Amino acid sequence: PDTNGTLDEEPSVRATSFGDGYEVREPIGINTIKQKWSLTFTLSKADADAALAFLRARNGAESFVWKTPDEEDRLFICRKWRVSRDIPNFVLTAEFEEVFDYE
Repeated sequence: PDTNGTLDEEPSVRATSFGDGYEVREPIGINTIKQKWSLTFTLSKADADAALAFLRARNGAESFVWKTPDEEDRLFICRKWRVSRDIPNFVLTAEFEEVFDYE
């Protein structure tokens, strides 16, 4: 990516509300915090074509390994991306969503 990107995290929490404003909260599952990265890549035409082929082949469902800016290999999927032209380059913006696949 052009920069380290933007990281969004939102813990999975189940909340039950009772009377008088009382609320009980508990994490859902064992992997309660997933990373979601918004990334921008400035690419040549050939590299943009290769990146698009990679994303299209996974069809938003197949996971892939991506090394995060803190140098950690994690599994992600990419459900959506956008390509724009910035002559002479192409700009690919993508959202990588962490998944927890068990084999």
